[in-house]
Amino acid sequence: MTPPAATMHTGPLGSTIHVLRADAGTIAELAAIDWNRCFRRVCLDPVRGIITLMAPSRLHEDLSDILGHVAGAAGSILTGAMKGIRSTRLRGRGEPPGTGMEPDCAFYVGERAKGYFAALAEGDETADACVERVAPDLVVEVEITHSDEGRIERYGDLGVRELWRLHGRKGTRDLRAEFLTLHPEGAPRRLDASEALEGLTPEDVCEAVEGVRFSQTRDEQTEAVARIVHRRRQASVRVREEGTPWCFQSGQPGNGPRRGPRDRLEPASLGPRRIHRGDPEPAMTTLFDAYLMIDWSAAARPKIGKDSIWFALLDRSEVGLEFTELENPETRGIARDCLGSILDALLDGDRRVLVGFDFPFGYPAGTAGALG
Repeated sequence: MTPPAATMHTGPLGSTIHVLRADAGTIAELAAIDWNRCFRRVCLDPVRGIITLMAPSRLHEDLSDILGHVAGAAGSILTGAMKGIRSTRLRGRGEPPGTGMEPDCAFYVGERAKGYFAALAEGDETADACVERVAPDLVVEVEITHSDEGRIERYGDLGVRELWRLHGRKGTRDLRAEFLTLHPEGAPRRLDASEALEGLTPEDVCEAVEGVRFSQTRDEQTEAVARIVHRRRQASVRVREEGTPWCFQSGQPGNGPRRGPRDRLEPASLGPRRIHRGDPEPAMTTLFDAYLMIDWSAAARPKIGKDSIWFALLDRSEVGLEFTELENPETRGIARDCLGSILDALLDGDRRVLVGFDFPFGYPAGTAGALG
């Protein structure tokens, strides 16, 4: 066996990276060694003939954990189904056991996530087989050196749809994210916005990384991501608001489908300040100028759609009552801020508002008996 020629690099985040080249047979034999005892990140790629051994720096591990949390939290909000498989080694069919690519983070999104959970329900062996058979939708890399740029195309050959790459440098706080769409046997293509996570941009991700990095609790970290996702969804809604395909009106023929607050609406129908005309009211004395109704939620994580927070504002104008707000904020913190802004604006206009909350909470067990 000819000893492979080794090269050693220091990555931009301070990690020590060894890149060795060897033939496929040698790599298959080396796969029997437990390399992870000495190196936290190991890539044994028989297809390219490359072995990559990394001792990640503290900064690398910190940013990897943060970016994984950002992608996971954003994906859960935007897609409703997200499963992280961390740095599970990914290999193609027929490649030797123990070989494969090891990203910093990897995720199943949407239907593939649902498929993974269905496999997990059948047992760990079925879940393991699913990971062997189905490539993740999204992989995250925070430190790729020039000596191993080919790993990006390799992920595409394995069936990964999208890659997020973070560019940073030890000793600075400058971060830049790059999104790439991947195709088997094709060159990666740069994306202005994520295709896997519904329009999230590299700038959104960098801002979220900074927010999470300096948050002291997991709840604060999740809230930091949720706020940026909420803002991105609202920006997308404003762009697409013209020609919204439904109206929240009186239910007469031609006015579009009536929808309840529990229906799952498309993002294009969730825009702020959208006005839908109602029927004129008969002249009468009224107690309130506006009606704000909130369907609260006790969801433990950011959530939209069914069993999440919804609110609507019915405002009075010269032509009658109009629905001017219909929102589905992801978290209670975002809902609190939105409601506060709406109420401040109404009160600044000297308007009388009736506010109603539907709280999904019951009294503790034994309350009735204690009250007699």
